[in-house]
Amino acid sequence: MLASDGRIAISELAKRVGLSAPSTAERMRRLEAQGVIRGFTVEIDPRALGYTLQAIVRVQPLPGQLHLVEEAIRDISELVECNK
Repeated sequence: MLASDGRIAISELAKRVGLSAPSTAERMRRLEAQGVIRGFTVEIDPRALGYTLQAIVRVQPLPGQLHLVEEAIRDISELVECNK
């Protein structure tokens, strides 16, 4: 349920899984602590922000220079995904 709606209220999630809200909250805290839940995200529609172009760029840094690429792109707010 969290995978499909990460913003679901604890009380609603508890109701759906048949537990109390405190028990559900504690289980979620444990799952986060164990690394099962790595985070909660928001998916933004770029078109709604006026971005009409999407590009996929492949970069091949020189050996030992990947950290420079990472530093250069870290502050680009429009970047939505980066894979090594």
